[in-house]
Amino acid sequence: EKWLSKSGKVQYVSLMISGIYTKVDMGKFGMMNGAGGGYSVGRNFLNLQMPEFKSGSTNWNSFNWGFAIDFNVYMIQFNTIFASGGLTTTSEYSVGSLNVMITPNLGWTWGFGKYADENTWKGVALTLKYRPMFSQSFIFTNITSNTSDPKIQETIEKSDESKSRFNPIGIGFDIDFAKYSTAGKKISPKPRAKISFNFLPPIGDNPMFVSLCYGLTIYSKKIKPKY
Repeated sequence: EKWLSKSGKVQYVSLMISGIYTKVDMGKFGMMNGAGGGYSVGRNFLNLQMPEFKSGSTNWNSFNWGFAIDFNVYMIQFNTIFASGGLTTTSEYSVGSLNVMITPNLGWTWGFGKYADENTWKGVALTLKYRPMFSQSFIFTNITSNTSDPKIQETIEKSDESKSRFNPIGIGFDIDFAKYSTAGKKISPKPRAKISFNFLPPIGDNPMFVSLCYGLTIYSKKIKPKY
């Protein structure tokens, strides 16, 4: 009865560190692979309806909605060799990208676990979510060229540009190690570890983007009761 009366809307913030893999079409140079890292902050909500207390395994599920802001940096490096008129030019390209990504999160959460006692439920929460992406990219390019002509040994070119993109097809999967405890008149979840996987397929000029994140979920101390 305590759990049922204290169930309701739960809000939480996720702080994540990300490892990134991207695959970008560089035009005449072909498909290039890149790697990097980043930081993500997300805020989500779910309607938590705890199962009735019993021994053994229990489960619950809820619609999950929210948004996230990601700050990512990745680098692509490749070399080219061009021969003409008896001269050979070797160029080294370094392309760096700083991305600010805003992603709505819409999905469903399933909780699997059991009661440690009458006041504490612990287990794992799995969330499958739809994540369309709005991004603003700042791209920096550095080209260092060396030629076999002794009069022209090395040249350096630098350029930068910004680009806005939208990718409507993105998916994510979260694993939250959850623990909920009743405390007074509210449910008081403690900060727990979280793992997140996100995938954006290549569409138009959008590169393929894969990230694996690890971080912490911090729950709000104020939870609106259902009753």
